[in-house]
Amino acid sequence: MSKLSSAEYHTNNFLSPVLFEETIKQIPYEAITIEVAPHGILQPILRRALGKAISNIALTQRGHADNAQVLLTGIGK
Repeated sequence: MSKLSSAEYHTNNFLSPVLFEETIKQIPYEAITIEVAPHGILQPILRRALGKAISNIALTQRGHADNAQVLLTGIGK
């Protein structure tokens, strides 16, 4: 695990720019995006940036009693 989560790896991620706008442009019309994060922090940003044609699914939602339900509800959409 230390090879995949080393100090160098995290330092590089903190110092590297996030090319969010350029990445958003690469998402095709009517795609499904899945946010892999401890909670769906990017959901409002994704909804605004991608519009209604894109389905956004969060794996978890902070404070929700049953995150399996959050995931399955997102997939059901």
